[in-house]
Amino acid sequence: MKSKKYAPEMCELAQSYMMEGMSVYEVSKNLGISFSTFCRYRVDIPEFNKAINDGEALCRAWWEEQARVNLITTDRFTKFNNTLWTFNMKNRFKWTDQTEVTEKKDETLTLQFDLSKMSDKELDNLDSAADGANVKKYLKVVK
Repeated sequence: MKSKKYAPEMCELAQSYMMEGMSVYEVSKNLGISFSTFCRYRVDIPEFNKAINDGEALCRAWWEEQARVNLITTDRFTKFNNTLWTFNMKNRFKWTDQTEVTEKKDETLTLQFDLSKMSDKELDNLDSAADGANVKKYLKVVK
């Protein structure tokens, strides 16, 4: 596709397309530019990037409105595919299923011992219990 040269009216056009729920890929097609040119315009032309960022919010609002209107006001002639809508929202807008968050208490316990009064056997047992943290080496450093 031969790309058109940037024109300031592309900002308004892009937003109008996105207000109809179009993706950035559809917008680039409707603007008559390749997607790589679209991306380059976003990097090189601040007003175009702002228009697209604002357009993404408008696009999401359009999709949310579709659910609000069609999930509540359905009749036998309306065919709204809520599964398809959900997948669309997850993929386009990074929606996720809500997961239950449970409070996790910090179970870290700090113990202080006077290791200098322990026998070598007790230190060996402590080493084993501490998954080989080399308590004897630590004791030499602390002394």
